[in-house]
Amino acid sequence: MKILITGPNGYIAGRLSGALTRAGHDVTAISVRGEEWRGKPFGGFDTLIHTAAAVHDKRAAPGLCKAVNTGLTLELAQKAKDGGVKQFIFFSTMAVYGPEHTVITPDTPCRPVTPYGVSKWEAERGLEALAGEHFTVCVLRPPMVYGPDCPGNYRALRSVALRSPFVPRLENRRGTVYVEHLCELTRLLAEHRAGGVFFPQDAPASTSDMMAWIRESHGLTARGSRLLGALVNIGARLLPPLKKAFGSLEYRPDMTACAYGEYRQLSCRQAVTATEKQWGV
Repeated sequence: MKILITGPNGYIAGRLSGALTRAGHDVTAISVRGEEWRGKPFGGFDTLIHTAAAVHDKRAAPGLCKAVNTGLTLELAQKAKDGGVKQFIFFSTMAVYGPEHTVITPDTPCRPVTPYGVSKWEAERGLEALAGEHFTVCVLRPPMVYGPDCPGNYRALRSVALRSPFVPRLENRRGTVYVEHLCELTRLLAEHRAGGVFFPQDAPASTSDMMAWIRESHGLTARGSRLLGALVNIGARLLPPLKKAFGSLEYRPDMTACAYGEYRQLSCRQAVTATEKQWGV
C-alpha cells in the first residue's frame, strides 16, 4: 500500500511510519504547516493517516484548535477525496466525550468541553459528511498513549514515580494504550480499508500499579501508601490534574476489540516494562 502520514515530527506519526514501513508498505510523511502541502498531489495514495493536530494543552486557544483540528482536517480530507485516496484515518481523542464519565459505553454521548475536544468532535462530524462508497473514513479515539520517550501525561507520571518510593494506594481504573499496539491497530485498519469509529485501549490498570511497574523496571522498590492515597483522593476533588491522573476513565472492554485481528500483544505491565527498558535508547 501507498500511505501518506501527516505530522512527520509528531510522536505517533514517527512510530507509525516505522511500523508501517516494517510491514512492507510505502510510507510518505508530510508536514501540513504552511502552504507547501497544498501544492502536492495526493493521487496514487491508498490511505491518508492524519495525526497532525494542535495539541491537547490548556494554553491552546479555541481559535487555533478550530483552525487546525477542524478546518485543516476537513481541507485535507476533501483534497484526499478529490485526489482519489480511498481511505482517510483520523486520530481523534477520548476527550470528545467530556469529563463527566468513568466508564464510556456505546451509549455515552459526545459532549466535549475543552477547545481540543470540541475541535476534534467538529472534525469528526465534518468527516462523516464526506464519507462515501469510494472514500472511507476511519476515526480512532485513543485514551492516553504511552511508549518510549513519549510526551505528555505518561512522561509526567514516570517522573513522579521515579522520584518517590511511595505510591498512593487507590483503586482507580485508567484506560491507556501502548503506542506499538496503537500502530498495530492502525495497520490492521489501513490494510482492511476499515471505516467507522474505533476505541484503542489496553486492559485498564490503576495509576498506582503503573507507578509501581515503572519503578520495578528500574530495580526500585515501590511502597503503597494508604495515607498518600487518601490525600490524593482529597486533592483530586480540587485539582483537575490530580483527578485526570488518579481518577477513573476507561472504555467498556467490549468496545476495544478489533474484528480484523488482535492488536494487543503485551499486557499493560509488560508494555510499561518495555517502555522503560527502551526509554532514551
